[in-house]
Amino acid sequence: MQRQFKFLATTFLFLVSAIGTAIPTAAQQVNPSLFQEMKWRLVGPFRAGRSLTAVGVAGNPSLFYFGAVGG
Repeated sequence: MQRQFKFLATTFLFLVSAIGTAIPTAAQQVNPSLFQEMKWRLVGPFRAGRSLTAVGVAGNPSLFYFGAVGG
């Protein structure tokens, strides 16, 4: 039993240390000019989907509305 505990504890500590070193410390900066030419477009579904509509707010890229069927 003690041998199994040591193995699990060692494995856990190894995984925690490996994951801890893989986490980036700062977010990568992206140049906004790369996205200036992008435009909203319809990508579907065109029919037989379970959504009615989806629309984004042009002034707020993190806000959108989605209409789904209630069935």
